[in-house]
Amino acid sequence: MKITFFDDSNAINKNAIGSGVYKFVLKKGENQRILYIGKSYSMISRCANHIYELEKDNSYFGLTPKNWVNKELEIIVDIYEQVDTSQLSSSDRDILLYEKELEAIKIEKPLAQSETSDRLRRDRVKCVQDYLNSLNYL
Repeated sequence: MKITFFDDSNAINKNAIGSGVYKFVLKKGENQRILYIGKSYSMISRCANHIYELEKDNSYFGLTPKNWVNKELEIIVDIYEQVDTSQLSSSDRDILLYEKELEAIKIEKPLAQSETSDRLRRDRVKCVQDYLNSLNYL
């Protein structure tokens, strides 16, 4: 599996160092779907941690070991929305980021997440695998 991490023309997108809402996108060929949406005061740091957890346990975002070695699949980690929180207290920052995250989840309906909260779905492996299996029929 290829991992594209905050790519900005073959360099790291420096905006990812800051706060905002990020997304993990699962791509196969021309088809792509958001797997997960999160928020952080340092997107790049939080997403690096997610990649580490994903490598240790592929089911973290609904993947399997077979997916992890599949060269046709790509995970794209990118900014969903950059949020300027520089003038906010840490509690106001956290509230704003949480609201932005929930708004994005409701709009995008990520495969591995509940549609109404930031929690991962219990059946995320089934949901992600059903989606990948459906691509074989397109």
